[in-house]
Amino acid sequence: MTLVGRLVADAELKYLPNSGTPKILFRVAVDRKYKDREGKKKVDFIPCEQLGKHVENLVQYLTKGKQIYAFGELNIDNYKDENGCWKSITKVNVNA
Repeated sequence: MTLVGRLVADAELKYLPNSGTPKILFRVAVDRKYKDREGKKKVDFIPCEQLGKHVENLVQYLTKGKQIYAFGELNIDNYKDENGCWKSITKVNVNA
């Protein structure tokens, strides 16, 4: 999957609890090619994450409003919430 859009906010740097591997989390605003019934552009906000040592340096460049190109795989995680209802989280695991 290829995304081209603008960052909604500054990327967040976090570390995986068990391994300490750095990861960044960010959301990309992507315009759709068509408009809704009122003639307004439709925008999707796509959550993304990227893992690896290099993201510690990359996070300083991923700031709100910057246009980016990201390539990755779609990932859907399913889980049960505290009420026993199934939920899902869709995100893109970015490779480049």
